[in-house]
Amino acid sequence: MDLGDPLMSVKKMREVFRKYDTDKDGTISRQNLEEILRKLVPGISQLDLDLVFRKIDKNFNNMVEYDEFVNLLFFDPTAPEPRTPAHHVTREASYILYLFWQLAGGAKQFSQVPLISRSELLKSLQPRGPVILALRQRIHKLEGEIAEMTSKAEDKMLTRLTSNEVYRKLQAMKEEEISQEIFIPVVFPGIKRFDLKFVLGCFRRFWAQEGLSNILHLVSEEKKDPKGRLKVEIPVVDLKNVFDVLDEDDDGTISIKEMVQQGALEVKDALYLSELLDKGQDGEVSLAELMNLVVGTSGEVSESLKGLFAARMAA
Repeated sequence: MDLGDPLMSVKKMREVFRKYDTDKDGTISRQNLEEILRKLVPGISQLDLDLVFRKIDKNFNNMVEYDEFVNLLFFDPTAPEPRTPAHHVTREASYILYLFWQLAGGAKQFSQVPLISRSELLKSLQPRGPVILALRQRIHKLEGEIAEMTSKAEDKMLTRLTSNEVYRKLQAMKEEEISQEIFIPVVFPGIKRFDLKFVLGCFRRFWAQEGLSNILHLVSEEKKDPKGRLKVEIPVVDLKNVFDVLDEDDDGTISIKEMVQQGALEVKDALYLSELLDKGQDGEVSLAELMNLVVGTSGEVSESLKGLFAARMAA
């Protein structure tokens, strides 16, 4: 069995975990973990073994739980951080701007906001208005790493958003409907095309991450249709767009790794979703498997997809 196989299924991962969980208490000892790591990375030094263990033992109990083990299979903790191009607009600033855009557009669950009327944007930019107040509340409800990063950019971004300069520029525009491509340069004057593409990409990623998180939440509530099947009511076109964003390698499936890296799920949550959706137990969730959760039977999936692609062809 290839421990480094990126398509390792949930079933195979459990088999490997159980093999090394010698006392059957749901954990792997440090000694057994080192045995696994030596198979994954021949010639690995003891120093690197210590480093890997410190990185994956998230709860510092000197043991490895199942979700920590899965994290090990997908990521190489010894690999150097990839170099990414430097952007003049940060990810946290982009996130605050994304939240503002969704709130100003009155977005509901799973909905995207392609355009906002200029008059609505002008009203939303009022420093003490309901949208800015809601934005502050949304930021303060964030948790974890994103909360820490976003809080540092909050005051600067809200000052920029509610500035007279932004208001006057919008007021002087002739367009009655404002797109993201038009609005972002208003907030960040002189933004380079490179940075604009980055912010627009962030908008798509944030929306897809929220969509996947909402799917997880709804599935966890175990809402079922009259036939006792799990059912999540999501517009087919929105679900397809979420799928496209998360399918980073464009192979027509979403892996647990993509759910974690692209969808920002915890490993344990990605495993839970995969167990529900991956009927083929091949380690990948296809669009059909995801659609089946949402719309029920395969026949309904087929008709929904036909309608979606027919609409796109007509457009």
